[in-house]
Amino acid sequence: MDIIAILQLLALPPLNAPLTLSLYLFTVSLPLSSFFVFAVLVEKTRDIRLNVWYKFPALLFGMMSSVGGMTLIIWNLSPTAGTLFVGMMILAVVFISYHISRADEADRQRK
Repeated sequence: MDIIAILQLLALPPLNAPLTLSLYLFTVSLPLSSFFVFAVLVEKTRDIRLNVWYKFPALLFGMMSSVGGMTLIIWNLSPTAGTLFVGMMILAVVFISYHISRADEADRQRK
């Protein structure tokens, strides 16, 4: 998705500030996401488990950059839709955090 967004933004005439920032965020998210995929591939294809320090930061910042870029595109088209998108992303983070905490609690009880 990031590649498609980058190509579409590059084809536009001079961009305003939100779309320029969106382009930068998508450009940053691609290598960060590939760092994460590479780290996962290295761990999955080897018998030894490596502690790759950049795996979680690459995932976190890659996803944040991608979502931030998409938020700016949506907000540029409609501030109301952009606000709704941000609200739904916050709600998703709350639900995911809750799910992870419940899974951790169930895992602790199994042990």
